[in-house]
Amino acid sequence: MSSLRTVESRLKRFDKALSLRDPGGDCPFVYVERKAREGRKQVIGKAMKDLLGDGTSLLGVLKRNDTWAAGGGKKFMDEFDEHERITERSRKRKRKEEFIDQAREERDIAHRLKGKRVNNAGVPT
Repeated sequence: MSSLRTVESRLKRFDKALSLRDPGGDCPFVYVERKAREGRKQVIGKAMKDLLGDGTSLLGVLKRNDTWAAGGGKKFMDEFDEHERITERSRKRKRKEEFIDQAREERDIAHRLKGKRVNNAGVPT
C-alpha cells in the first residue's frame, strides 16, 4: 500500500486533481481518478497494480495525453473547426463540379437530339 501512496504523491505533483483508488478485494486494477468541478471524481483510466511500479510509466502516459501541454482546449477546438471548414469547402467544390459535369452532359444530349453536331462532347462552345 505504501507504493500506491508514493505513486499517488507523484501524481499529485503532476496534477493536484488526480488520485488513485484501490477497489480492494481481488481486483487487479487501480483506478486513476480526476476531481471534477462539481466535486465528484471521474475515472480517467486504470492501471494494473502489479505493473504500476513507481508510477513513471503512468506519468508518461498522462503527460503524453495532456491537452494543456499541447495548447489546451481552445487550440484543439480551433483545429477541429478548421478541419470542418476545409471539409465543407471540399464538399461544396466537389458538388459544384458534379453539377457542372451534369449540365455539360445534358447540354450535349440536347444538342444531339436537335440534330446539331457536337465536335467535342463536354466542352461548351
